[in-house]
Amino acid sequence: MTDGWGPGFLKYRDGGAGGKVARARTAMALITPICVNVEPSNAAARGLYRRCRAQPLNDHWMTRGLCRSPPPLDPICLDPIRPLAANSRRSLQAPALSRYHAGLNDYLLSTILGVIEGLTEFLPVSSTAHLRIAEALLGIDLGNGYWKMFSIVIQFGAILCLPIYFWNRIMRFLATYPAGSKGDRTAITHPIALTLIAFVATSATTLPLTKLIGRNLESLIVMGLALIIGGIVMWVVDSIYGAHKGGTYEAAAAEEVEKMTLPQAIWIGLAQTLAPVFPGTSRSMATIAAGQVSGLSRTAALEFSFLLSIPTMAAATGYDLLKTVRGPEHVHIDSHGWSLIAIGFAISFLVAYVVVAWFMQWVRNRGFTPFAIYRLAAGAAVLIWALRK
Repeated sequence: MTDGWGPGFLKYRDGGAGGKVARARTAMALITPICVNVEPSNAAARGLYRRCRAQPLNDHWMTRGLCRSPPPLDPICLDPIRPLAANSRRSLQAPALSRYHAGLNDYLLSTILGVIEGLTEFLPVSSTAHLRIAEALLGIDLGNGYWKMFSIVIQFGAILCLPIYFWNRIMRFLATYPAGSKGDRTAITHPIALTLIAFVATSATTLPLTKLIGRNLESLIVMGLALIIGGIVMWVVDSIYGAHKGGTYEAAAAEEVEKMTLPQAIWIGLAQTLAPVFPGTSRSMATIAAGQVSGLSRTAALEFSFLLSIPTMAAATGYDLLKTVRGPEHVHIDSHGWSLIAIGFAISFLVAYVVVAWFMQWVRNRGFTPFAIYRLAAGAAVLIWALRK
């Protein structure tokens, strides 16, 4: 008696010349409509196939004749399709569709999500909200471990563009620590120290709110409200404080950042707490608005926001990644899954780099009003959609 694994991962037990084994063939691994689109000819196997196919996509698998809940983080098909043994009589052909999404090509999907992450990460429109909304619109399970991992890793791609773009500025700050370029700074008031102090202020207020953050992260209503409220705040703040032109040029903005005070850094760090607690607020919106209120020009507030985002996003994203890797769900990622993550990472990095360069130029000559208007429109659309679901 010989066992063979066929496409779709059905395990068949065929006898020799005597024919098929009388006992029902058993399904030993993951079965979904995506993996197998052809019914088995054997009556027993066909019955099991139909039972599981009647269940919601990705919610069941077939093993030893029973439909049971799968490991929650397994992708639709975990392994490459393996051919039947030479003497196995029948094979099932799996359709050439995505293995991580039911209806959209995986490579196109990873490209779309990478572009969205790169476009929105550093604009004051909330990348978290846009990524979550896009995943919901595209039919991705927001609780699926693979897509959680995907979203976390492509954020690293966006983060990576900042130290590269601001490399010369960072090196100059490091070289002049602690006295500063004019010798009037201390170990606490130097821009590097102020950035870290603002980061600590954010962390100290965010960590106790972890459970609230987790609940709000899945709520489209919270995201819609945060987009609208943040848009109003941004519009009002920029209308009142946008006239301050102290850092119109990059060199002037860098000098203004060097003159920042300790209270300004703490205030901006505390304001940044709103972003993780209320997804849709936007980390950059919160820090830019707080910087303008504290007396910084648009360009200086934006530059400090970018510098502060390096430790903040690296720590937050690293923490999320660690929780996912060490969590009880055990994400299994095959070579196809890693290739999708690599595509999303690279696209996110390239798009984010272009956006940062463009945004710095835009803010020097224009305000944040167009982004505020966009937030109001996007927030209203999200609320209408969420309430109709």
